[in-house]
Amino acid sequence: MFSFTKDIGMDLGTASVLIYIKDKGIVLNEPSLAKFQPRLHPDGVQIVNASLISEGLLDGKPFQGGSAQNQTLQLGSGRMIPGFEDGILGHKGGEEFEINVTFPVRYHVKDLAGKPVVFKIKLIDVCVRQLPALNSDFAKKVGKVDTMEAFREQVRKQLHDGKHASALNRSKDQVLTQLASAAEGELPSVLVESTYQQEMQNIQQQLQMQRMSLDRYLSQIHQTRENFTANVHAAAEKNTRARMALLQVAQNEGLVPTDEEITKNLQERADRTKKTLEEVKANANIPAMQRSEAIRRAADWVIEHSTIEEK
Repeated sequence: MFSFTKDIGMDLGTASVLIYIKDKGIVLNEPSLAKFQPRLHPDGVQIVNASLISEGLLDGKPFQGGSAQNQTLQLGSGRMIPGFEDGILGHKGGEEFEINVTFPVRYHVKDLAGKPVVFKIKLIDVCVRQLPALNSDFAKKVGKVDTMEAFREQVRKQLHDGKHASALNRSKDQVLTQLASAAEGELPSVLVESTYQQEMQNIQQQLQMQRMSLDRYLSQIHQTRENFTANVHAAAEKNTRARMALLQVAQNEGLVPTDEEITKNLQERADRTKKTLEEVKANANIPAMQRSEAIRRAADWVIEHSTIEEK
């Protein structure tokens, strides 16, 4: 924590701006309000982001997952192995240096566990965050209210509502997970594989939006491709089992949409796109639409008939 005044503090170990106001318990998550400024001579814990190129060497040879290009590291996040972030403190943009660290004994990659390694670093630049002044202008810009007191009350309510909604969503996920666990029978491998491929495609698209390759992402989270894909496949199997269970619920409870309901949905789509019903039908996967709507209705039905206690 880097203190600016006795009333305001800033957590430098996160990607977002976290503003703590004394005795108010306010946390603001709004990255766009913080300005990043390059610093040639960063001053200890005031560093927030360091952009760097790194190459890890084990016994003088590069090891898998040890190299990264144009990596952005948030110092204080604790994301890297012990000693790595400390080795960057005190350096300035443009410097090249080495960091000597040792992987934890219980590191998940057995070939690296407990091993001393050297990281060759080229530090591209370092940035610090600037907090905006907490005044009426800030309140108007962020909360669309006139005073900081009104803004504090707004944030309190948002935090309460957010935690309440998150708790309910977690409870709903647990209910559906229990439903999937209770479902028996062998899953069609083609469905599991299709779900897995779709999940991997979604992950790739999200990484592309961040201009990051899967290999670079895996190097940052220190996970092998084999472990990562195995986890995705396990999640795909779980998701497929849940969908199959919900389809069974939909059939048992008469929740599968009728042909008339599907036609009505397609007609509404045709009206929105200014096309004929026949044109929309020609491009629609009607069985998939029926399954998706049946699963959605079944999920709502299961939640409605479950007991979720708030504590």
